[in-house]
Amino acid sequence: KTTDMLLLRSLPTSAGQAGTYATYTNIGEVKNNGVEVTINTRNIVKKNFQWNSTLTFSANSEKIVDLIDGSDIQLGNDKESSTLMIGHPIKSFQGYKYLGIWTTAEAEEAAKYFSDDNKTQAFKPGDIKTQDTDGDNVIKDADYVYLGSTSPKWFAGFNNDFKIGNFDVNLYLYARWGHWGESPLSNFNPETGGDYTTMDYWVAGTNENADFPALQKGKKFSDYVGYLGMKYCEKSFIKLKRFTVGYTLP
Repeated sequence: KTTDMLLLRSLPTSAGQAGTYATYTNIGEVKNNGVEVTINTRNIVKKNFQWNSTLTFSANSEKIVDLIDGSDIQLGNDKESSTLMIGHPIKSFQGYKYLGIWTTAEAEEAAKYFSDDNKTQAFKPGDIKTQDTDGDNVIKDADYVYLGSTSPKWFAGFNNDFKIGNFDVNLYLYARWGHWGESPLSNFNPETGGDYTTMDYWVAGTNENADFPALQKGKKFSDYVGYLGMKYCEKSFIKLKRFTVGYTLP
């Protein structure tokens, strides 16, 4: 457990200089729990063939236990990625929970939800569908939920050394699981490339199970209501990190 976590916080306007000065403040408490495991094995040992392995596994649970005001703290202008949230890791993301794209068959249901407080701009087929967390039928910041963290839930490595006669082979697999990051789509601009024939845009009647919402003239992807539900995504992976072959001369 880490207490007295330091944070550079701006001084209030009453301190002068329009709040341009800042000071470090003890603002909270963070708790970490983890486990690390390493297993070495000799799988096969013969005169002309040997296979040795090393498996490593590490998992860590990090969460903010308490903050100075007993509530979440936004550190910068980007509320979605720069907010300290109690009960979650330090580097976390929040935003709309993405539910898909509204289809033609859901037109009546979509019309029950709005993108403005006055309830004049209803959703329609082809728009991004997100969770109405507070149940007021208006999609806004109050509907944000915790999405994920840059910290993986676990990571592992699997190293294998083979000796076949005079040949040596090394194969190393690496996995990093459960971490989140910004989606490659987050800065995509439909006006500068791609149409429904090359990108998976929603098209009424012909492509309603699309990954992208319907094209809207003059709008960037970031202008779409609900876009923040698609800005961040899980980035888990398993990959072959190293593969080498060697030969020892007799």
